[in-house]
Amino acid sequence: MLSGTRQSIPEPVELITVDVSYLSLAAVAPQLEVLTIAEDADLVGLVKPVYELGLRAPPQEEAARQNAVERAVAGLEAHHWDLREKMSSPITGTHVAIEYLIHLHRRQPWPRCES
Repeated sequence: MLSGTRQSIPEPVELITVDVSYLSLAAVAPQLEVLTIAEDADLVGLVKPVYELGLRAPPQEEAARQNAVERAVAGLEAHHWDLREKMSSPITGTHVAIEYLIHLHRRQPWPRCES
């Protein structure tokens, strides 16, 4: 998806925005590692519950939508991001789907201990 990006964008990236269709943010998270990410970088992502949950139609239940947000956040947290804020998007998606914006901050991985 982002192959060759370190050569294309050699400077550390300080802000990443993610708005993908047909993919979950959790699935995209590993792809971001091809970038040189600044130590204090921020990420803003648009959570689309229908894709995060792998559904055919947007979920109508609030609990399902919140589950989608939790899945997206968990996928990004597994790749060194910490949640700072989340909110409902002021703009609805296709078919009046309720979507969410999440703001995360880069967490530096712990150095490996050499045995």
